[in-house]
Amino acid sequence: MRWIILLVLFLARMTMSFQFQSVASAAPFLTSELGLSYAEVGTLIGTYLVPGTVLAIPSGLLQARFGEKRVCASGLLLMAIGGVALGLSDNYLLALLGRVVSGAGAVLLNLVIAKMVADWFVGHEISFAMAIVAVSWGVGISVGLMTQGKIASGLGLNGLMYVVALSCVLALTLVLIIYKAPPSANQPHIAGPHLPSSIFPEFRIAIACLVAGAIWGLFNAGLVNFFSFTPEYLTARGLTSIESTFFTSTALWISILAVPVSGYLVHLVKKPDFAICLFSALTGLTLVLLAVVPSAALISCVMAGVLMAPPIGAILALPARVTPVAQRAGAIGLFYSCYYVVATIGPTIAGALRDVTGDAATPVLFGATLFIIVPIIIVPFWSLTRYATLRD
Repeated sequence: MRWIILLVLFLARMTMSFQFQSVASAAPFLTSELGLSYAEVGTLIGTYLVPGTVLAIPSGLLQARFGEKRVCASGLLLMAIGGVALGLSDNYLLALLGRVVSGAGAVLLNLVIAKMVADWFVGHEISFAMAIVAVSWGVGISVGLMTQGKIASGLGLNGLMYVVALSCVLALTLVLIIYKAPPSANQPHIAGPHLPSSIFPEFRIAIACLVAGAIWGLFNAGLVNFFSFTPEYLTARGLTSIESTFFTSTALWISILAVPVSGYLVHLVKKPDFAICLFSALTGLTLVLLAVVPSAALISCVMAGVLMAPPIGAILALPARVTPVAQRAGAIGLFYSCYYVVATIGPTIAGALRDVTGDAATPVLFGATLFIIVPIIIVPFWSLTRYATLRD
């Protein structure tokens, strides 16, 4: 049953990245039909993640109050409503409002799916399962890249947003029909108006979850920097725009294939923390090679796609490994609250460094630095969870 549940949650989370990508895919239509500037389009893209900075911890409280399935369904419903609102928009402010609504739903969905997968797979193949769920983000973006431009050309901007909203409704239907909580997580939810602090782990483990969120934020900021700034860097070093995009997308597709395989291998060898440290550092060093030796760009991108895969599932499993079921929603809320802050700030710093230095290689090197910092940041996590029961 847990593999059927995992497939449903994979598809549900894939709709999130499919919706995230829709604004970027529709950028030419947003500028021509709504008259938006590219700065406004960029704001619409980033706005999707902003609600996470304030909704991550309340999401854990909502899960404890109403249950995971209701929160998951609510997240998908908000995503659908936001998608329809964006389709109906005829100006920037309405489009921004629709994006905020859908982004809020995406936050609820992202966090509750992490809790659902943890409930079903703790004590089993959790690193592998988390890796499978993580790769849904890349799959959704890839599907969006391949289809959304054509949909917008055929159905228009409004039609694209309605198709995206429909995908959220279909995922909502699957969750409502198929998902059920595992027996180990069948605890009565709190019915009163006040929620006790017991849904959060003890102070030491709570800090550890924040540290784990910082690790995930640094890792993702490194990924975003790589996929966002590498094409420009390679073009500046003499490659054509087609070659630059191809090399970068090659790393994306390799990582999509490598994440579940490496996640399963990490589960088999029972060394998740070792995988986080080793492969994060190697990914950083590979990006240094990319920045220093642009002639080896294809080799560097292929290596990066392979090396960035193993830590993903292991990092996502960190808070679930050290918290019991009753505290897992609060722990994951803490984890993602820190993640959203770090992941939002990282690319902003990279862009600022690019403006200051005027060198296209600077963001790539900054991304490499973020990956290399990960093995250092995990040390306090070990110290804080030294006496916690690790379950993988």
